[in-house]
Amino acid sequence: MRLKRAKEPGNQPRRQTIDLFPAFRYSNAFDICVSAAGYNAFHENLLGAIPTIFVPNEAEEMDLQLVRAKYAEVLGLALQLRRDHDRYRIGEVVETMLDDRARTGIRLRCQRLDRRNGAEEIASFVTMAAHMLRTDRLFS
Repeated sequence: MRLKRAKEPGNQPRRQTIDLFPAFRYSNAFDICVSAAGYNAFHENLLGAIPTIFVPNEAEEMDLQLVRAKYAEVLGLALQLRRDHDRYRIGEVVETMLDDRARTGIRLRCQRLDRRNGAEEIASFVTMAAHMLRTDRLFS
């Protein structure tokens, strides 16, 4: 784990920017988070039940972070802001996220997410599919 205080002029006693990876183990320490909607951050924040404002990176070379962020917002798991389109909503979204009831609702909905590890399920499916292919070759 690396944890360091960022050396930014905006740091103040009540607001500190930190660089923390992996953050999942410390999810309960965060009141809110503002994050890109990359694959890892998206899943860590939702499964960690961190009330998050996703600001997706919409560069062409990136994966579809906007889709993830919109999905989370539609399901009430997070809020999202688009860099180029939602500047007028920043105050409203931050104010919503600072509301205790809104954060509690997001946390509760995130805590209801299915946390199963699908690795065994998909491994079983791949094994079954491979077996079917081998069996099919025997009878053709």
